[in-house]
Amino acid sequence: MQVPDTARRQLELMASLPVLRAEIARLNAPQTFVQCAKAERKLLIMERELERLAEVEVR
Repeated sequence: MQVPDTARRQLELMASLPVLRAEIARLNAPQTFVQCAKAERKLLIMERELERLAEVEVR
């Protein structure tokens, strides 16, 4: 059984991922390397959290 907060957080993350990926694509230039790297790290953290929440759902 899925906890409502977990489901809500999963939906928030799934909605945020495409936006962040678009931002990374926009920032992928030598002049904006630092901002792009920060956004990529944030994306990885969000993806890991989404995976963790999916594991919680399965249990």
